[in-house]
Amino acid sequence: MKIIEENMTASDIDLLQLLLPEYYGPDQVSLRLKELDWDEEFEKDMLTGKGFIAFEKPFDRDKNKNLYGIHSPKFGTSFEDENGFAERYRCKCGKMIGKIYEGETCHDCGTKVQFVDTDLKIFAWYHIENPEFKIIQPSMYKKLEAFIGKNYLPDMIEFKYEMDLNGYYQLPDKTVLTKNPYYGIGMLEFRKKLPEILEWSLKKKKNKQALYDNIIENYDKIFASNIPIYSSVLRQVFLTDEDYSYTKIDKKYNSLMANITMLNKQKEITVGTTKTINLSLYKAQRKINMIYSFIFKIINQKEGHIRENILGGRINFSARNVIIPDTTLRANEVRLPYLTFLELYKPEIINMLMRMEGIGLTGAVNKWSQAQMEFSPGVYEVMHYILKHTKYGCQCIINRNPEVTGYIAAMLYRIFLNCWKLSQRQSAAKPSI
Repeated sequence: MKIIEENMTASDIDLLQLLLPEYYGPDQVSLRLKELDWDEEFEKDMLTGKGFIAFEKPFDRDKNKNLYGIHSPKFGTSFEDENGFAERYRCKCGKMIGKIYEGETCHDCGTKVQFVDTDLKIFAWYHIENPEFKIIQPSMYKKLEAFIGKNYLPDMIEFKYEMDLNGYYQLPDKTVLTKNPYYGIGMLEFRKKLPEILEWSLKKKKNKQALYDNIIENYDKIFASNIPIYSSVLRQVFLTDEDYSYTKIDKKYNSLMANITMLNKQKEITVGTTKTINLSLYKAQRKINMIYSFIFKIINQKEGHIRENILGGRINFSARNVIIPDTTLRANEVRLPYLTFLELYKPEIINMLMRMEGIGLTGAVNKWSQAQMEFSPGVYEVMHYILKHTKYGCQCIINRNPEVTGYIAAMLYRIFLNCWKLSQRQSAAKPSI
């Protein structure tokens, strides 16, 4: 990786292009987040063989995985399977499976058996057959909720009308219409009247024009008849002789299937089925929102998988310091104390001690450990040597605790990468321990 030289005066963007040309070069800045059209993604997966429609229960009576369940063998095997993970070593046609055949050539397809990782791009899909029955894509639901109102939207999509003696649907309490004219219309009418509802809401919230424009731009992605289910490899279920142990997300997926099955039994909308259909769509919408709430908690919350499990352990070659301003430093520079440098560059310091003093690994580690207890002029000189002779200077990643979000960004995208140097004034003084 290229690092800036001491006498460079680059702007921030120039610095990023120099440090990470593979990410910040003119031709490389192409990563963009966008709303997905679930129905379009469903069609792509069906055409490419990356998806299948889930309509069976996860397991049969003998606790075997159903082929078209949300724990289908199509996702891959797991610990509970008799030949778990054997399919990760296979030929192209799949006739030869297992690590025991690694390197051998299949007589049918002529390809060698080699490691093939689990394909996490395979999705199961819940499919609503009637094109008139649609749910709201969760990320677009969040936008509609922010635009229409957190209390208004749920009241709109939940069907609140009751059938009177004459067979007409009426609201029990019509006074609520003065505040919310679309109160209780249900999912079916909400989809038909959404443009009208957006215009009504915009008149009340003119400061949300930008959000309105974004919703209109992605209008065709708001409603969907297909619901994606990500790989069961990331949703492990544990079986016992008596019971199943599902994750929270799996429990919602299983419950959601009952609503989808109910909707697929309704072939058309009639006066008698309107309430049942609206109720099933509303329940399905609530469960989908809960599922995606669980997913985002796993990704970005403190108790989530990334922060609690992946980054929850000790990080080697790291240190904690109090951050204070220093007007003598550039934006991409930081001044570190003696002990911090000693920890961050531990391998380099030990290596230099072995080479410069002709001692073994144990002796060098002991010198490094002693330098932690008491300031060592010799080790301090080694630090200066590393600073002076490291091409393009030394570097470190800065993260502000206790927030871990910036640190994750630094590790994944390296956008908080900072070069640091020891000034002549600090070099002449004994560093603070």
